[in-house]
Parts: sequence; C-alpha cells; structure tokens
Amino acid sequence: MVAMVLGFGGRMGRLRYFLWSLGLAAVLTAVTMVLVIGAMGGGEESLMGVVLVVAPLAIWGNAALMAKRFRDIGWPPLWVLPGWVCFGIIDAWVAMEVPALAAGDNGQTVVGMLVELGLFLALLFWPGCPEEDDREPLDVDATRRAYREAHLRRRLS
Repeated sequence: MVAMVLGFGGRMGRLRYFLWSLGLAAVLTAVTMVLVIGAMGGGEESLMGVVLVVAPLAIWGNAALMAKRFRDIGWPPLWVLPGWVCFGIIDAWVAMEVPALAAGDNGQTVVGMLVELGLFLALLFWPGCPEEDDREPLDVDATRRAYREAHLRRRLS
C-alpha cells in the first residue's frame, strides 16, 4: 500500500487518483498536526523541523500520484513533471520581478494559476488511454527479460 503512494511505477485512474490524493492529504494533515503540537514549546526551530519532515513527504507523494495519473492519460511523466516544476519556478520568478503581474500575495501570476487549474482539472477529468485500460502496474521483470532476449538475438545474428 505504501508503494501505491510512494512508487512512481504503474498507472492510476481518475477515481483512484482522487481518493488516494484525499487520503494522502488527510494523513499528511494528521502528521503535521501531531508534529506541530509536539513542537509548540520548542520555538521556531522545532516548527522548521516539522516543515523539513512533512514537505518532502508531501512533494514525493503528490509527484508519485501525478506520475501514475500522467502515465494513465498517456503523457510521459518524465517530461510533464519537470516541465511543470520549471514552469512554476519561472512563474514565481516573474511574479517576484514584476509585481504588477502577480496575482495577490501567493507568488504566482494569473497565467500560472490558470495553468495549475488546467493541470488539476486534467488530472481529475481527462480519461485514460483506452488501448491500455487495464490499470495494472508495469511488469518490470518481463520487460527486462524481453529486452535481454532481443539484445541477445541481435548479438547472435
């Protein structure tokens, strides 16, 4: 079950993506609340420790779920995820350098907010590829065996 959230392989349909995202958000919220309550007496340093524990878990878990959903849609996650991160960094830079383009105090422009909304809606409502609608994780061992056999055949011929 942990591999479903933290692993980047396989595919995930719309409903499963939505439910796993809600579950991940609930677990991370509960963990954050427990850690914050425990760190209340320690000052700013202990609250920064909470951020350093929870933020990587949230980023990794959400990126893994998104990669599965992108794969189900038919988009290559190794291109879409880094592109999304780069776009977010550039958008935040534009919002800081040109305050007139910033949409409030959240560090984004209106264009960035629309792209985020479009990506969110695509992940929730874009149907998966019909030709691969089995939603089963990729069989890595079978793929490796097939690759080795093809490589061996090429070397022998």
